[in-house]
Amino acid sequence: MSNLLTVKNIFKTYQKANKKAVSNVSFEVNSGDIVAFLGPNGAGKTSTLKMILNLISPDQGQIFFQGQDVTHKNLPLLKNTGVLLEGSKNMFWSLSPIENFIYWGGQRGLNKKEATEKGLFLLKRYSYYQTKSWDAANYWYLLCHDCASLAIDSR
Repeated sequence: MSNLLTVKNIFKTYQKANKKAVSNVSFEVNSGDIVAFLGPNGAGKTSTLKMILNLISPDQGQIFFQGQDVTHKNLPLLKNTGVLLEGSKNMFWSLSPIENFIYWGGQRGLNKKEATEKGLFLLKRYSYYQTKSWDAANYWYLLCHDCASLAIDSR
């Protein structure tokens, strides 16, 4: 299996709260691996994931994706990664589920027709209209494009 992700000695401190969130974390993930971060609230799981996804920058350390150093770089190489963050940060509550599919699908390169078709298929397939579960709809947004990997946080 090929190396997909390498995290080397990353650190993150939130200055306003004077909170050390991540301290000297290192690991590797190979293609096909399933990885879980386990720990109590405040252990740094979300901060680590956000650094990997380049949503925040580490104070120290390096992150490599498919051998390329992506630390502190705003690169679109995670385009094929589906992301589901904690809480309700994955959708616009003022939009309908299908409008969310159109928006998020567009962010991943789908045109309106493709996003609508995939969204309707997933909503029908997984019985959204019976359950009206926004939590479940969150997961389906991950599936509206053909992603190579998934990053799911605290569900």
